[in-house]
Amino acid sequence: MGMKKRFERARIRTCRDKIRDKILMTTREIKSRDVKEKIVTVARDLVLKQGYQKTTIRQIIETAGVSSSTLYHFFQDKEDIFLYVIFDIYIKSIQLIHSTANEDDAVFLYALNRVVELKGAAKHPVLAKTLFDVYSSRRIRQRVLPADNERCRLI
Repeated sequence: MGMKKRFERARIRTCRDKIRDKILMTTREIKSRDVKEKIVTVARDLVLKQGYQKTTIRQIIETAGVSSSTLYHFFQDKEDIFLYVIFDIYIKSIQLIHSTANEDDAVFLYALNRVVELKGAAKHPVLAKTLFDVYSSRRIRQRVLPADNERCRLI
């Protein structure tokens, strides 16, 4: 077999391996995303049901059916999970308000978002406690408030 044919076969094998690796990587990424979303969904349900303070990492791990190393692969600690949950809820509420308000005024949308929070807190004590935990956590406040200010600036 000539050098040219050997080189061509090696190149084809390398391309085939790269394509296989890309497919496997995509599959791994999808599985990884699904596991992370399951953790977040379980954490959100537990926090909304019993509050942030009463929700434990152990409960999240057991309910989600993951190991502690898997959870810590995605999140540093309980507050990090909570931050992700809060951002998820926050973004969905902003999208809902923005889509139904038919308003471009940033101040109005910000005020409407706060009214929705307050109304929800008035009707649901666990939500009130959760919002209190959000605004009491320095780390969460540092990440939520600048994101909120940036969102308002962009609207």
